[in-house]
Amino acid sequence: MLPPSRTAQGATLRAAQDPVALIAGHETSMLAKRGGISAGSDIDAQTAVVAKNTELMTRFGFASIPSIVATHAQSGALVSREGGLPTAELAAFLGLQ
Repeated sequence: MLPPSRTAQGATLRAAQDPVALIAGHETSMLAKRGGISAGSDIDAQTAVVAKNTELMTRFGFASIPSIVATHAQSGALVSREGGLPTAELAAFLGLQ
């Protein structure tokens, strides 16, 4: 389960007008051990979405973001993994190449 500060940060990122810029600032702050972004205001709807995503991750047993659950495009098998992949590897993992 995410601590409340992380849930609020996730909701703030989801509500951002420029989430790419905000996540870059968040990552910079985390690497500098400053704790990441501050929670925004008016994030209640997004907080609920983050809570549902956290519940789903817990049900699947995932512990990191990103986590991928998909149907392989060629075999139809359910595939899952934790962690990001470069684009070509992701396409191969999903059966798109």
